Amino acid sequence: MTATLRLDASHAAARHLPAMLLVLMVSSAFAVVEPSPFDILSLLLFGLTAFIGLKLPRQVGLPLLLAILFLLANLLSFVEVSDFAKAARYTAISAYMFVIWLLFTSLFYRDAQTMQRMFWRGYLIAALISAVIGIAAFLHLLPDAELFLKHGRAKGLFKDPNVYGPFLVPVVLWVGTRLFAVEGIRRLGHAAALAILLAGLLLGFSRAAWGNMVVATLVLMLTRLAVTRSLRLLVSYVVSGGVALGLLIIGIAALLQVPAVSQMMEKRASLVQEYDVGETGRFGTQKRALLLGLQKPLGTGSGEVRDEFARYPHNVYLLTLVENGWLGMASFTAFLLLQLGAGFRYLRDIGHHDIDNSVDETIVIVFAVLLTTILQSLFIDTLHWRHLFILLGVMMGSIYWSRRQWTRGRDTQFPRSRP
Repeated sequence: MTATLRLDASHAAARHLPAMLLVLMVSSAFAVVEPSPFDILSLLLFGLTAFIGLKLPRQVGLPLLLAILFLLANLLSFVEVSDFAKAARYTAISAYMFVIWLLFTSLFYRDAQTMQRMFWRGYLIAALISAVIGIAAFLHLLPDAELFLKHGRAKGLFKDPNVYGPFLVPVVLWVGTRLFAVEGIRRLGHAAALAILLAGLLLGFSRAAWGNMVVATLVLMLTRLAVTRSLRLLVSYVVSGGVALGLLIIGIAALLQVPAVSQMMEKRASLVQEYDVGETGRFGTQKRALLLGLQKPLGTGSGEVRDEFARYPHNVYLLTLVENGWLGMASFTAFLLLQLGAGFRYLRDIGHHDIDNSVDETIVIVFAVLLTTILQSLFIDTLHWRHLFILLGVMMGSIYWSRRQWTRGRDTQFPRSRP
């Protein structure tokens, strides 16, 4: 059931892994520089987990093989590259994304119940930092506010609003689902956090983030309706969803009173932007990328698509086809779909049980976001989104940690942990 690479699995440092995960997730808010603090800390933590025992479920063997095939496709595409240094850098970044995936899979497979508490706490802090900076910059409450904006849109400490926005979505869903699982002052705190996160999400004016939020929420609600047998949980879930929707409507109405917000909203609310159309627009670039990809089985080389078209195709599957060839697109697509399938099968299985534990709640939330993001990758390049690989690792590690509890004959209902 478990593949373990280890020197000393009983090493005392293992006790500190949850705290290290908390710090790592907090650092994920600072993504404006490369390597970011998250990059440095994640590589150090990966080295530590390898030293004390990198535990991986055997079921990740096939996704890992697909990841290796994708990196092999990157190397094969070097025969076409015009800038070797750029191609090597892009390939190294892709390899690092898989390291993130392995790290989080290992951590959650080790002890998902403990890790998920630290994960959400750290993620919430990072998301609030990002949202507060984004809101303050948009309202010009910060000196040099333009440093935290791009084309007038909030981006926090990220490079792009289209990454900053989707980064907030998982935490919005988590806080929303926990709203009525806590009481008293903590409920007010959750409501305030949710309002801040939703305002930050809105002010990024990212259609990708808005769509991700809406679709992921629908997937989450439908999944809960399909697998929840507890009437109490179902009612609280519907009520919390209604409150979150109410907060969103109130927040949008309030923000629209700010002239800069209403002007940007009018500009961004259009389904098709001017840069989408035309031969050199998004859709024209996607058409040309498909034709070129079919003509070059080995691809043009990592990082070459911008030189070919002067614009990214905004479709991760076409991007990998053009840059990494037929093997690259097939292996990366299969890598994503295989794990999505694992999530679907797990949700199908827990439909026979009552979901009343935080680990399963985490899996449901992450699955909803991943399904949405993988579909959304038809319209945006997600190849180097750190949080995509984080979520994949969280889901895979949690699923097989839970299955390990089942096979050991333990009670499948774990106590709901505090957020």
